[in-house]
Amino acid sequence: MTTLDPAGPANGTPWEPPGPPRRRRRWPWVILGLVVASIVVGAAGSAIRLPYYAIAPGDALDVNDLVTIEGARQYPTHDELLLLFVKQRARVNVWRWIEASIDPDIDLFEEPDFTGGADPELVRAQSRREMAASQVHAKKAALEILGYEVTRTEGVGVGAVLESMPAAGIVHEGDVVVAVDGRPVADHEALVAAVHRRAPGDVVELRVRRGTRTVDVTVGTATGEDGRPVVGLLLLEEHYDLPVDVTIDTGRIGGPSAGLAMALAVIDALTPGGLAGDLRVAVTGTIDADGSVGGVGGLGQKALTARTVGADLFLMPEDESPKELERARARAGDVEIVFVRTLDDALRALEHAGGDPIGRGDEPAEVADAA
Repeated sequence: MTTLDPAGPANGTPWEPPGPPRRRRRWPWVILGLVVASIVVGAAGSAIRLPYYAIAPGDALDVNDLVTIEGARQYPTHDELLLLFVKQRARVNVWRWIEASIDPDIDLFEEPDFTGGADPELVRAQSRREMAASQVHAKKAALEILGYEVTRTEGVGVGAVLESMPAAGIVHEGDVVVAVDGRPVADHEALVAAVHRRAPGDVVELRVRRGTRTVDVTVGTATGEDGRPVVGLLLLEEHYDLPVDVTIDTGRIGGPSAGLAMALAVIDALTPGGLAGDLRVAVTGTIDADGSVGGVGGLGQKALTARTVGADLFLMPEDESPKELERARARAGDVEIVFVRTLDDALRALEHAGGDPIGRGDEPAEVADAA
């Protein structure tokens, strides 16, 4: 029944009783809660680190662009020798782990299997040391195949320095240690033995050759996990007097697998013509001082990279496991794969593919403009 509101307007406006109270909409709060939860979950997934390492396809660099020669003529190069590298992620977060578990092109390794139980800092330093040793071997092998005389000299090259050890900031990668406490050291075994004869907390005096200067360095010792005194240097087993100053700027790339590519690039820079001809040649493989080529890791990822960057030819070590070779062939697609055992094998493969031959013999390649 419609009634009049006694307190209403004098004209008698009809009055209806109020209905039930309106409910407030809750969906904005639900959405806000979901957004907050997503942010929290996302942050947690990024922050939580798992004991796994991931190896994913990386990229390729034209190693010819990384080489600088002083002391001999450097020829311009117009071909492409592609150094392949993988992306290594240490202690991946939750999202990287999920990505690697789904993506067949990414390999996961449990941390102990990848590091051998070593501290991550040591693993990183070892990678830098492997690159430094690889460069030494690549330069020696390349120069000798061109006829240069390369002699082994006294002193111990420093491949890497552990950041948490006493030598950090005093001795640097690329230095050469020539004496300990005033006594010359001929090789890395002598240097290691000299340090191990000291007690933790002692002081040793290292004479270091840095470029053209000689500096005296005093370094305190520290105790390693096995109780031996250490200073934090990862040493190179060999040091050579090179007749040509060769610089290879590989940036942050570590490990030994760029050895063959670097050796080929040094030869390319010191000889006329182009080793790769008109081809884009991807290269991977370690190299020893005598020119022997060895196996590498991440071959499947590198084969995928070679295909992605449009390589025509892929030079890789012959000494590989059947499983790695199967993965490489599957991922390389139409890229032609050639297996090599030595630097000389690689040069012949490039010549067969249309590259220019190099000058060989007792005399070095073109040395006009030598300083």
